[in-house]
Amino acid sequence: MRTPTLSKPTPNITTIAIERLVANPDQPRRHFEPAALARLAESIKRKGVLQPILVRPLNDDVEICDFQIVAGERRF
Repeated sequence: MRTPTLSKPTPNITTIAIERLVANPDQPRRHFEPAALARLAESIKRKGVLQPILVRPLNDDVEICDFQIVAGERRF
């Protein structure tokens, strides 16, 4: 399988330590089926994460703040 490459730098993609991520209290999905999560975890182990999660900073100083998950909480 060929790994896709970006044609130009993507400055809006950043790697953030998992410890800096917090769940969104307004997340509409409250229950995640254990079997479905197990299948997702197995898929991630085999293929990696194909779609990053979307987060927002919780304050103006992104160097020290935590980030709230906007989309992708199940993958988190």
